[in-house]
This record gives sequence, structure tokens and C-alpha cells, in this order.
Amino acid sequence: MSTVSLAHSHVANEMPGRRSRRTPDGTGITDCLIIAVTGELDMNGLPAFRTALSVAVDAAPPAVIVDLRRARFLSVRNAVVLLDAVQRATRCGVGILVPNAPRAVERVLDVTGVRTLVHREQDLSSN
Repeated sequence: MSTVSLAHSHVANEMPGRRSRRTPDGTGITDCLIIAVTGELDMNGLPAFRTALSVAVDAAPPAVIVDLRRARFLSVRNAVVLLDAVQRATRCGVGILVPNAPRAVERVLDVTGVRTLVHREQDLSSN
């Protein structure tokens, strides 16, 4: 069982992508959308994950963070959906960031080629 949620946030880092929306005060706070996944992202969670990715990319924020740090499992099919979203986001100028995830999830990201296409950050300072 998995939970997929989509939220708006601010991240205090320069996010990947061609468009950057820095605050007028120069703090570097970037608006972004965060997709947070907890639990096992298997076939049952595929529709919710696909929808969240689609909504996030369609909103065209400067960045989308796909937070898999609390995921215990990621199916190859979900990774392929993520790969498709990353490619579409890149065409739209939306940066995608996937923080370091548990080893089992990282293996799937590596095998499917997702990890080579997305940025990874250790520290996501959000307010």
C-alpha cells in the first residue's frame, strides 16, 4: 500500500530546469510542487502516481520534487511512468529533482535510466 500526495512548497536551493523564479529579495527561494510517496509504490499506486506527475508537470512550476525517501518499493512500471514525466518536464522547461531514496528504490531508478536524467539533492531545505 502506498500514499501519493501533491503539495506546493518553497525550496531554498536553485532548482534544475531552464526557468528560475527567484524572489525579488534575492534569497533564492524557489516555488515548487512536491510529490511525496510513502510505502510500496506498486501497480495499485500507479494511477495516483501517474496523475500526480501529470498534474505537477502540467502546472509548469520551476521545479517538481519527487520525494521517494519514504518509499519502500518502486515497481519498474512506476519508474517508467516517472521516466516519461521527466522527459516531458524537460521539454517544458520544468526541473525534476528526486532526492536520494532507499537502496531498493535507487536500484530501480538506476536500472530504468531515471537516475541519470534527474538531479539529486541530499538537503531539501523547505519552509
